[in-house]
Amino acid sequence: RASAGGRGRGAGESSAGEGGLSGLKLLLLQPLAVAVIGKNGNVIAELRSSCHARKLSITDKGDVFPGTDFRVLTAHASDAEHLDRIVDKVIALLAELVKKRRGDESKGLGSEGDLKLKTIMPKAAVGGLIGKTGTKIQELREQSGVKISISPRMGRGP
Repeated sequence: RASAGGRGRGAGESSAGEGGLSGLKLLLLQPLAVAVIGKNGNVIAELRSSCHARKLSITDKGDVFPGTDFRVLTAHASDAEHLDRIVDKVIALLAELVKKRRGDESKGLGSEGDLKLKTIMPKAAVGGLIGKTGTKIQELREQSGVKISISPRMGRGP
């Protein structure tokens, strides 16, 4: 999901990789990363268990995606439904965080009813998301109500 706000399969989802795993990477600002980790790691541990994540990790504080202030959440699960559950719970934490913060404190996280969530995608997946002449991305926007925007390529990678 490129931005939060609707349901359905989204941009953060990738196809099954090696060993039948599906994976995604989300970019989290520090306040959201802290909320996802939770006190003593209790929230991320509960996410791993309840969502059946084979891997769920967040980069260390200060270890951010190149050219940004975002930490990287990496998740792998045996199927896309488990990844959807992880994304849903991260969105719920984001909504809770935005509700508690006002003005500048919520900068970059969005506002109530207009949450912001970023993902990292390979170039080929972006092409699949957009579709021929932009029809797929338009369909996703209309069906889900999600605002999807695609930023210029950052860093190296596929």
